[in-house]
Amino acid sequence: LLEQTPVKNRPVSWWASRVNVSAKYLSTICREVEGKSARILIAESVIQEAIQLLQNPNLSVKEISNRLGFVNQSHFGTFFKRHTGHSPIKNNA
Repeated sequence: LLEQTPVKNRPVSWWASRVNVSAKYLSTICREVEGKSARILIAESVIQEAIQLLQNPNLSVKEISNRLGFVNQSHFGTFFKRHTGHSPIKNNA
């Protein structure tokens, strides 16, 4: 589902509803199959998409933040730095 849907920063419950299971069950299955929680798998997909979008010089960080479903650019920057160790602006340079 993550590969078939435009990736957005959405809660596990949103993704779980798409496959008609509870968020807890989705996380349990993800841990069993992938060894990671659903939340981590979603975050990794968002980061991969962000890195690809950041390589486009025609897109601003704000536009990328909006495309990925973040409330604002600051939340995106915090999320990106937490998962990559650097800001999205550094990645975009």
